[in-house]
Amino acid sequence: MDEDIEARFSAGGNDYLTKPVSKHDLLPRVANHLRLSGIIKKFRADQ
Repeated sequence: MDEDIEARFSAGGNDYLTKPVSKHDLLPRVANHLRLSGIIKKFRADQ
């Protein structure tokens, strides 16, 4: 199992959820990814 997670991160994944997905786990992660995406876009625009 740990090798699967490591392979996913090595392939470019940046998060990992197990099934069944809990709304309480999913929503904060989505919000965090959206926030990070906004930070990256702003950084690139400022370059």
